[in-house]
This record gives sequence, C-alpha cells and structure tokens, in this order.
Amino acid sequence: MSTKSTTIRISLFTKERIELLDFVRKDTFDEILLKLINFYENHKKDAEMKSEPEKKESDSTTIRISLSTKEKIETLDFVRKDTFDEILLKLINFYEKNKKKGLIE
Repeated sequence: MSTKSTTIRISLFTKERIELLDFVRKDTFDEILLKLINFYENHKKDAEMKSEPEKKESDSTTIRISLSTKEKIETLDFVRKDTFDEILLKLINFYEKNKKKGLIE
C-alpha cells in the first residue's frame, strides 16, 4: 500500500535549515517534519514561539511529503495564512530555541 504524497514549495534557505537540524540523519523530509510537529505539540505549553528570522530572497524548491503530514502542518494551532515556508521556519525556530532549555529528550 503506497502513501499518497504531495509536494510543497519552500525556499532553499528553509530547505538548508531543515537539513542542518541536529537530529537529521537520513530521514525523509516527511519524517523530519513529523518530528518537528511532534516536538512542537509535546512542548508548546512549556516553551515559547519565536518569530522567524529575516531571510533573504532565495530560490525555491519543492519537497515531497505525505498528504497526512501536509494536513498536520495545516492544522497546527499557530497557522493562519502562513505559507508552508513560513510555517516550517516557525517550527525550526521553535525547536532550536527550546532545545537550549533542555526540552529535548
């Protein structure tokens, strides 16, 4: 049984930030995003959300994720009219800021 998937457009800046996360090994983008979502969901009461850094205009690319992961991203409680790129940057910043507080298992 195959998982239905889709592609989302993000900046190369965001893709590079995802690839540089300390827990990333040979995970797929889908697995990485699920880990970020789970970290957010498990720690949002104990941690703070930080605004995304200013980014320079950059080229964009696409990444393939499952439809179920796309739906999870779209239903996060802080998502309003953000692009996927903005949402992913917020998740990355949330993870990076709060790992310093000892919230990483």
